[in-house]
Amino acid sequence: MVGAKLLRIDDLVRVETQIPITLCKLEKVFPPSFFDVMVHLPIHLANEAMLGGPVKYRWMYPIERWLYLLKSLIGNKAWPEGCIAEGYIANECMNLCSRYLHTIDTKFNRPERNYDGGLKKSEGRLSLFCQSGKTLGAPKQRDLEANELEQAHIYILKNCDEVLPFLEFHAEDYDKNLKTQNCGVVVVGETDKHENIDYYGVLTDVLELQFTGRRVVLFECKWFDAYDKTKGVKIDEYGIV
Repeated sequence: MVGAKLLRIDDLVRVETQIPITLCKLEKVFPPSFFDVMVHLPIHLANEAMLGGPVKYRWMYPIERWLYLLKSLIGNKAWPEGCIAEGYIANECMNLCSRYLHTIDTKFNRPERNYDGGLKKSEGRLSLFCQSGKTLGAPKQRDLEANELEQAHIYILKNCDEVLPFLEFHAEDYDKNLKTQNCGVVVVGETDKHENIDYYGVLTDVLELQFTGRRVVLFECKWFDAYDKTKGVKIDEYGIV
């Protein structure tokens, strides 16, 4: 609990009063040799947290990691201080030079081990081929089965930006025999009280009007009719307008 980001004083006070009672109950179960200084330590943790705050701002793990790094610089055990000073200065020099020598690879500016090259320009190809990835180990080649190849092909098409518009809008006749319906459309409208409300409809047909070098796509939907009271705005049992 003392390692949490946020500490509550009332919780710490309750823990401080309950820890001695818990230790007394443990003394009835375990032998005296079990109770060393580490078992006695929790008595002071709650009071220490109330005085110093969360322990993550005071613990020694970062300092111990830094001391381990300094000890790894020792090459001559007869002069450990000199080895640490020399290694520290060399590290600072490399850090300073790496900010100006961009063409030289150092441990500060070299690419990551698992860097896959990032996004590349498609150059007229599909956006799916912009990032091919990189293997972490030795690849193994094998032939895909028919069902695996079909699943992979469908997955690639559904995650390609160029094919996405053709998958988003389906007519009602196309989806009427399918378990998954994807023919619904929604438009955000505004009421007389200047409140936003969602109006839902069903896509029945997609029309493409071709002009000279241009084209416009229109959607024909089953929509509400504000001028006819019998076909106007309706709210179903689920609250959908």
